[in-house]
Amino acid sequence: MRIFRPWRLRCPTLHLPSLPVFSLKWSLPSLAPDETMCKSVTTGEWKKIFYEKMEEAKPADSWDLIIDPNLKHNVLAPGWKQYLELHASGRFHCSWCWHTWQSPHVVILFHMHLDRAQRAGSVRMRVFKQLCYECGTARLDESSMLEENIECLVDNLITSLREQCYGERGGQTFSRAPSPTKPQAEEGSGCNFFSIPWCLFWATVLLLIIYLQFSFRSSV
Repeated sequence: MRIFRPWRLRCPTLHLPSLPVFSLKWSLPSLAPDETMCKSVTTGEWKKIFYEKMEEAKPADSWDLIIDPNLKHNVLAPGWKQYLELHASGRFHCSWCWHTWQSPHVVILFHMHLDRAQRAGSVRMRVFKQLCYECGTARLDESSMLEENIECLVDNLITSLREQCYGERGGQTFSRAPSPTKPQAEEGSGCNFFSIPWCLFWATVLLLIIYLQFSFRSSV
């Protein structure tokens, strides 16, 4: 009698149709800069324009420009002078919600000092930021400016510098930076130059409330 062994069975070869292979490609939105957007304010741009104009105004002296984010208004070292620009034009970009707004009231603070013996001078500069009210966050965002605006602001700085550091009078007049061709309503005006006292006030109030709540719970 022949024994049936199932493991000896041979299954016919199956030829399955080839299935198409789908490839998923994620395309990110284009991040190319808009031609209408302002150029970002960088240390190199400010220094380049400042050095070129100071070379024409005072070629015998060497001047240096330093970006100082901790510069404070009316807090001056001995021998230093101050110039405050309250109406610079710039565009702000929120790094949190990508909202942008145009502001004609960018505040820029300059501290200046000239060492006549060494024939060398130094300028410290701070561009104050503004709050974004679109997303409601307390993030302070930097501004960006057009090159012609920076040139106009540097001209004003040099005018003040020549008057305060060199004692020159009536050599030049202050000029206003040109406004954008399509001005937009200023949506964010919370400059941290004006908000510092309010921040300290509300921080004190908040600490007082927390202290009173903690004291009340401890007494109960």
